[in-house]
Amino acid sequence: MKYGLLMPLTFQSIDKNIELVNQLENENIDSLWLRDIPLIQTSNTDFGSKLDIFTQLTYMAEKVNQRYILGSAVINTGFRTVIPTINAMMSLISLYPNRKFDFGIGEGTKQEAFQATQLDWGNKTKEFIKWITKYNELSEKVFQNKIKVGDAYMTWPKKVSSLPKLTLSTKNEEVINKFSSIIESDILWFSTQDEIKNLQLKFSNTNFQLFLSVDLVENFDGIDYINKGQKFIRLSPETLVALAAEYKTLGISRIILSINNSENINTTLNKLLEKI
Repeated sequence: MKYGLLMPLTFQSIDKNIELVNQLENENIDSLWLRDIPLIQTSNTDFGSKLDIFTQLTYMAEKVNQRYILGSAVINTGFRTVIPTINAMMSLISLYPNRKFDFGIGEGTKQEAFQATQLDWGNKTKEFIKWITKYNELSEKVFQNKIKVGDAYMTWPKKVSSLPKLTLSTKNEEVINKFSSIIESDILWFSTQDEIKNLQLKFSNTNFQLFLSVDLVENFDGIDYINKGQKFIRLSPETLVALAAEYKTLGISRIILSINNSENINTTLNKLLEKI
C-alpha cells in the first residue's frame, strides 16, 4: 500500500513541514497533498492550509524531494472557475516538467465557507458537474500549446497534447462513468467497505484512493470512530497497517492520511514508518 500525507503536518512554518517530509526515507510514503480551504470553519478544528493551494504547490515543487507526487485534495469547484484553474495547473506543469502532480477536484464539504462567500451550498453538486463538463469540453480542444475558448486562446510556453487527467473526489456513479476519459483516479472520503466494494465492482478500471483523518495512538486496541464536527478515527499504527491491508484487497491503491495529533508528529511518524 502507498500512503500520502496531507500537509501541513504541524502548525509550524511551511519550511519546517518541508524539512520534516524531506527527512522521511520510506518509499511507501510517495505523495504530499494540500487542501483548498480559503476559510477556516468555526465548527471544527480542521484548518486545512492557511496558504493558497497553487502558491504552496509552486513553493513545494521547488523545495520538496523530487520523489514525492504533489497533489491537491481537493481543488474546490465552488470557489474556483475552470479556466483560471486550468491555467494554474498548466503553469505548474510547464514550470516543473519533471515533477509529478495529481490534481484532485471536488465539490467542497465546508458549508460555512460556502455561506461566508455567498455560494449556494445546495447547488454545489450541480456546479461540480458543470465544472467537470466544461473541463472535458476544453480537454478535447487542445492543439499544440493552445486551447481555443470562443474568440480567445489559452496558451502555454511548451507544446502539450492534452490537459492533465483529473483525480475526482466523488461517489457519483453517473459522473465516474460519463467522464472516465479524463479521470486518472478517484479519492473516496470516509467510505465504508461496502461502498468501496460497490464502486470497485462497477468501475474496475478506476484507480481508487482513500482519504482518512486519523489520530494515531500507540498501544491502542481497536478503532474509535469519532465525529466532533469533523470525522476521524483513533487507532494505533499497527491497526492502521492492518486496516490498509484490508483496503488493498478492495482495490484501494493509496491511503491519504490527515494526521490530527500534530504536536507529537515526529514520534507519530517514526512509529508509522516502523510499521509500513
